[in-house]
Amino acid sequence: MSAMREADPTRPMFARRDAPSIAHLMTQMLDLTRPGSDAEALRLLRQAFPAAPLTARVEAMARRAR
Repeated sequence: MSAMREADPTRPMFARRDAPSIAHLMTQMLDLTRPGSDAEALRLLRQAFPAAPLTARVEAMARRAR
């Protein structure tokens, strides 16, 4: 069953990753897009990763702030 889950193209790509990996991808995306505000950053993250948990988006923003 696990192999079938990996091969399912309808599942979002990030679903195969753990939360820290998703946050890392989000951080990279924010570094590339350089949003002007936190609100814009959250909007971009919601658009790019619509099913990602809020905790992953917040972690990505916190990583970028460091």
